[in-house]
Amino acid sequence: MKVKLSEVTAQDFVWARERMVQEQVVAKGIQDLRVIAALRKIPRHLFVDAGIVNRAYDDSALPIGKTDAIPTLHDGANGRSACAGRR
Repeated sequence: MKVKLSEVTAQDFVWARERMVQEQVVAKGIQDLRVIAALRKIPRHLFVDAGIVNRAYDDSALPIGKTDAIPTLHDGANGRSACAGRR
């Protein structure tokens, strides 16, 4: 079920996304600017079920589909940073 978000709600998610980056990523020591930029851009609320859209920017793993999950922000950012260092 897709939920169409109003402009006001979409702006709320922009604010929530920036707060997530500052409080859950930067504050925990993630410094890779590519990771930070990606997290600022990706609309996580569009990937989760409508019933948990209000948790899209929480610091917790979120289910997507029947068997997959979006990892916690810190775990996902750490994994991306580690992979980037191996290039």
